[in-house]
Amino acid sequence: MKNLVVAALAVLVLGNVARAALVLHVPDIVLTESSQVQTGSFDVYVEETLGTEESLLSYNVGLRQVPGGIATFTGIGPSSSEHPMVLNPTFLLDQTRNRAGSGYVEGQDLYVTNEAGAPVAISNGTRDGLFSVSYSIPANTPAGTVIAINIDPDATRLFNMDNRITYVADHGSFTIVPVPEPASIGLALLALPLLARRRR
Repeated sequence: MKNLVVAALAVLVLGNVARAALVLHVPDIVLTESSQVQTGSFDVYVEETLGTEESLLSYNVGLRQVPGGIATFTGIGPSSSEHPMVLNPTFLLDQTRNRAGSGYVEGQDLYVTNEAGAPVAISNGTRDGLFSVSYSIPANTPAGTVIAINIDPDATRLFNMDNRITYVADHGSFTIVPVPEPASIGLALLALPLLARRRR
């Protein structure tokens, strides 16, 4: 639903712009509270909304946690097979330290750059990966915690051969939810045979 809203917004806001409109996505990640440190990764990816197959040559992407954010960004790498990487991973660089004067905190924020040898078409209707981010969430982070991961407009630029490409930012977040109660799990298990019977 979130993606549909963002795509609709892109078309409404940028409908009169001749160039393609890209949506730059950071996902919403839901984790169950845990007594253990939780680790994982997510993709930052682009999606075209106007069907003109804009050509991407390079980018700078800044990700900022809200003040007090407790997630740690532990590294970057090529995007997953779910979002095939469009630019050369050889040129993928974490330049967070270069943004320290802009308030970036290493481990809490990220400033990533990449470029291609030649422009690469962003296909309409596909989700094209830019890079993946590895993260860590502290043990015993309480349920109800929401950590926003915002795309920084002052640091983020997408480029083609001519200049900047217009994009709409789809910010992401981490949300910690409670462990399901045993009674809820039991009810869900009881319902499984009924679901199986319906499918027959």
